[in-house]
Amino acid sequence: MSDPALEVSRLSVSFNGRRVLEQVSFTVGQGELVAIIGPSGSGKTTLLRALLGLVPWEEGKVSIFGQSPAKARRLVGYLPQQTETHSDFPLISLEVVSMGCLRGMGAVFSSSRTRLAEARRAMELLGIEDLAPVRFSELSAGQQQLVLLARALVGDPKLLLLDEVASEVDVRYQHQIFDHLCSLSAERTVVITSHDLNCVAGRIPRTIALSGRVVADGPTSEVLTPKLVEELFRTHFLFGPTAREEIAATEKREELP
Repeated sequence: MSDPALEVSRLSVSFNGRRVLEQVSFTVGQGELVAIIGPSGSGKTTLLRALLGLVPWEEGKVSIFGQSPAKARRLVGYLPQQTETHSDFPLISLEVVSMGCLRGMGAVFSSSRTRLAEARRAMELLGIEDLAPVRFSELSAGQQQLVLLARALVGDPKLLLLDEVASEVDVRYQHQIFDHLCSLSAERTVVITSHDLNCVAGRIPRTIALSGRVVADGPTSEVLTPKLVEELFRTHFLFGPTAREEIAATEKREELP
């Protein structure tokens, strides 16, 4: 039997004396598409960074394809939140993508022929090769996010960890990005964090609800109940139409005289 893509056992993380994650445990099988949801401050970003070995944990264990995060680094692609990236890169999009995947974290790869070829393949996978010569700073927020997603795909990682992958983009790009997530999960494992419960409800098979600890884990239709959402987010939430339905409705209205 093959190793799970990701195993997290009793993981606890603290910052400045405050416990951010408490005894978090879950397993993600190879080829799964999983969303991690939770309110602001619930530990979603901290969890992803801990899985990558970017923040230390006090106790627990993380295994990626049976290896430690440090040894599995070449197998992982990472997309941080947009707030952690710089939209004013003085580079064209192809150069941004060529900067790389997690295996070269913290370093800018040289623009060798091989590196640029890998970057082009990643952009072609998302259908954005036409953006290659365009300056990154001139792209819309949705286009920038697709370019950064392509950057995470360089090197063909087996596991993608994507933090708020569709945040701050309009509904058309949300639809496009979630379509890509479904396609990408056919050949790799994809774990995302998201605050967009409608997109998660309509497109993601499994959801883990986090509030410093795992409060629910299972099929999305069973996790995203009105009761759990109200308890987790301290508010009522009305699930609306999926991104695809919203786009169709918008296009229909535009056709009206």
